[in-house]
Amino acid sequence: MHSFRVKSTAVLAAMLSFLPTLVLADALPAGPYQLRDATFSVVGATFDAEAVRIALPKNLEHTDNVTGGINLYIAPEGWGLAPFSAGYIWVDVKGHDTASGPARYQVAAFYSDKAFELLKDLGTVEGTTSEEETEGVVTATGSIGGEPAITLSLRPSSSQCAPEAGVHNYVAPPGADGAATFMFVVPYAYQRCTAEVVAVELSPALMAFRPTSTPWAEYDTDGAIVLGPTAPLEAPAN
Repeated sequence: MHSFRVKSTAVLAAMLSFLPTLVLADALPAGPYQLRDATFSVVGATFDAEAVRIALPKNLEHTDNVTGGINLYIAPEGWGLAPFSAGYIWVDVKGHDTASGPARYQVAAFYSDKAFELLKDLGTVEGTTSEEETEGVVTATGSIGGEPAITLSLRPSSSQCAPEAGVHNYVAPPGADGAATFMFVVPYAYQRCTAEVVAVELSPALMAFRPTSTPWAEYDTDGAIVLGPTAPLEAPAN
């Protein structure tokens, strides 16, 4: 059975920032890359503090309430990497916020198609996300090797929806010394609808990151994001 390599392959997307310097598979253009017409199933969560501390690079600290979330998304259109799907579990970390919220560190992640092919020599995990809707419930399933790894079932609101745009910082995996040194900066825009959490299911390999609570959720449509730009990870101000 395929499983996540939870620590060493976290934040695969962060490596996209290096794409211009890699030997590009199948003549892919150099980044940055645009993904659009995307849908996102997102569940906000809190996690077990000990499991999170083990997964974080040595120079990162989780938020006081050990917040984060789970995101499964699909982008059928775009430039460079589309069609594209992915999924990840993230933890909020201190000291590198944007106006959109705390910086994120992905403790588990998978990516599909061209992104995986481009980065498979870096120990990446291949997977896909699919989505279906039944009687007002959207079920997104992230799979690895054909086996479900993450399943999110949400009931989006039909009335509490609004356009949203912003920027999230994602801290990249650590270097050989165990310290993270940079983050990548992801602008986004989408139509955000609040949602009710119907179910969250994780494979055995991910049970360390089973949410201790799920205080919020959203289902986003008409999404667009850009992958590629990076920024150095500077020490937080005291």
